[in-house]
Amino acid sequence: MGFNYSLRVIEMIKKSMIAAAFVAGLAAASANAALFDFEAAANAGGEGGFNSYSMSNDGITVTATGTDLSGNNRYYAYLDADPWAGSGAGLGVCKALNGAPGVGSSCTPSNDDNVTQGEKLHLVFSQEVTIEAIKFFNGEHQTNFAGNMVNVSIDGGAAVSYALVNNFTTLLTGTKFDFWLANQGLDAKQNKFYISAITAVPAPAPLLLGALGLIGLVVARRKKTA
Repeated sequence: MGFNYSLRVIEMIKKSMIAAAFVAGLAAASANAALFDFEAAANAGGEGGFNSYSMSNDGITVTATGTDLSGNNRYYAYLDADPWAGSGAGLGVCKALNGAPGVGSSCTPSNDDNVTQGEKLHLVFSQEVTIEAIKFFNGEHQTNFAGNMVNVSIDGGAAVSYALVNNFTTLLTGTKFDFWLANQGLDAKQNKFYISAITAVPAPAPLLLGALGLIGLVVARRKKTA
């Protein structure tokens, strides 16, 4: 009885490992890093303010909108181009536009096209992702920040503050991401930001996690009956 049971357990482990390897292969095949380059989109003639702005890459779509800090009042997602060689811009928020939303519209006042006081940038991905890197520029289209922090809320959770840096590499996993200034009183351009680019990968598939969990369960059961 014990010998036959052990054979069945071993067979279950083999099948579970094969299934997990198959699922892992599928996940790896689809987990290519997707680059969302907002600065490049603006520089290619896409500058303007939008009720919502969407970009797709490698099967993932991200949609950006702007709001006030409460999230109740809608602003505009703004794509700002790089006007000087060697600098950078990207995605910000604009409270008011000079004209109808769309490519070619401009922010009024013109210096309100980044994420500044009282503004929140809201990003929604079409599936759960892990953000591997974010490239920030300050309000002067430069890489230095004057000690301000960025608040990040994921899927409506509590805000976590991080130092504003040009190359942000803390891993963030979720579907909905809000970004706003942690220190609202710091109004210098070095304390404001654009999101120039985001690199994201799909989060691990639930099926893969379930297969790995099944392997663990079978192994634990085998040890208990050994």
